[in-house]
Amino acid sequence: MTGGLEQRLGDPYDAGNPYGFRAVCAAAEAGGTVPLPAGAGTGADLRALYRRSPRAARAAHPDVADGEWIGAAVGAVDSGLRIAVRHLRARRLYDRPAFEIPYLRAALAGVLADLLLCDRLLAPDHERVAHGFVPRALRAAMDTLSVLLGSRFYIRVGEPAAFAVLFREAQEHLLALSTMPPVPAAAVRDLLPGAEAPALHRARGGWRTPPAPAAGLVDDLIDRYRDNRSFDLSRRPLPDRPG
Repeated sequence: MTGGLEQRLGDPYDAGNPYGFRAVCAAAEAGGTVPLPAGAGTGADLRALYRRSPRAARAAHPDVADGEWIGAAVGAVDSGLRIAVRHLRARRLYDRPAFEIPYLRAALAGVLADLLLCDRLLAPDHERVAHGFVPRALRAAMDTLSVLLGSRFYIRVGEPAAFAVLFREAQEHLLALSTMPPVPAAAVRDLLPGAEAPALHRARGGWRTPPAPAAGLVDDLIDRYRDNRSFDLSRRPLPDRPG
């Protein structure tokens, strides 16, 4: 079962976990990938694998179609967002946790909004729009998270190193999947009236200041993080321990 694979992969922050971020980083440093159990190959299983290492996920399932990998890539951004939240909760700026700074909270909530929007677009009847929009939106979301990590993004030990591996591998694969012409935000709004997320504004040059998150979105981000729930539509339970 899907939950079984996620739980079998275990807490990625556990240093002794053979499928955890430390093992993933060590394998990447050596020029390889950590061998991950394949699972059943369902969409949720692919996301569980992608949460650890996009490259290792593809090695476990070499014959998966591109459309399925686009959905799986949500898993990498899920892990990236979780690492960023952990980092900003631990870092102190202006005598308080950086996570409490409204600008940073809004930026994190914006990434959650992008993830949820992309997940909605992955419905089978939205395939053309999804292929032209989702890979670019997820790449931009990872770019945002790299900025929020600041100088930590360049550190190659600990959790920042895990983010760097996720960033590099996800961007590499998402770029390869960005083969369809870009889809304008208007096409997404036609499919999903009332949808709002930073990804719908990047064609106009992006946000200098993150947009105010939708009501309750910051609370939703915090609840998912504290309750170990995924940042996608499924809200599935995760084995990750909060930082």
